Amino acid sequence: MQNPNQRIKVFPARRGWQWLMQSGDLIGQYRSVFIWQALLWVGVTLIGDIPVIGFVLLLLLMPGLQAGVMYAFDKANRREQPQVGDLFAVLSSPRRSMMLQLAGIVVVIALILVSIAISSMLPELLELAEINTAQVEQLPADDVQRLAMVLVVIMMMANLALLFAVPRVAFDGCRPMSAIVESIRVCVLNWRAVLIFFVAQIVVAMAASIIVMLLISVISLIGGTVGIILQTLIFSMFVMLFQVLVCGGQYLAWRDVFDHNKADAGDDPPPPEYDKLIA
Repeated sequence: MQNPNQRIKVFPARRGWQWLMQSGDLIGQYRSVFIWQALLWVGVTLIGDIPVIGFVLLLLLMPGLQAGVMYAFDKANRREQPQVGDLFAVLSSPRRSMMLQLAGIVVVIALILVSIAISSMLPELLELAEINTAQVEQLPADDVQRLAMVLVVIMMMANLALLFAVPRVAFDGCRPMSAIVESIRVCVLNWRAVLIFFVAQIVVAMAASIIVMLLISVISLIGGTVGIILQTLIFSMFVMLFQVLVCGGQYLAWRDVFDHNKADAGDDPPPPEYDKLIA
């Protein structure tokens, strides 16, 4: 359960890069498990193809699936054998309802903010159904840019809200709303490490995407239905493997920031420079 006196550790910027790299190391140790887990996750995302309800259902399941991947990372970190089915470990546990609540809260808040942004900053969008194609081009460019920036900020806030909230609810049993507020607070306190964590994701994604694009280009020579299926599968696997990598980084960040490493006798103690604590 949540400890109200839980102390929060503050880390230097480079720790954000280390979270992602250490996640990659754990994947390398159990690569077959995490690859198959990513493939299973690809299969789950097919739920999103169901009109309307499928996309909503996928959004609600996403934090629980992320927590399941983190559960597999927790096993790997404790030198236990993770399983492919760990993807559903949290969704099949008593904390399933809390994970669904967490997802629902974030989705509802995001939708409310998006609705407010659209209605207040670009009311012309609400009349698009009555505007012809020639007039659409006359929409104010400044308003469109401001709306795009607001949507990006809302997306970033959602990521910050879930960064620590997912493991806090899944592993520590925190209440969803409290975990969301706490996650944003922790991200602010650790803004340097969190910023580098996201920058590291961009760097890794860009580097990996080059390789993926080359593979897709080669496979495109095959042509036909088989070629299209292989291209789609490779791209989907890349996206999900990257998501698995990020989940591992989230798990490691949670362990560090909430000082769970000391609970494992086999873990090395953290460097002295990481001993700054926020009550």
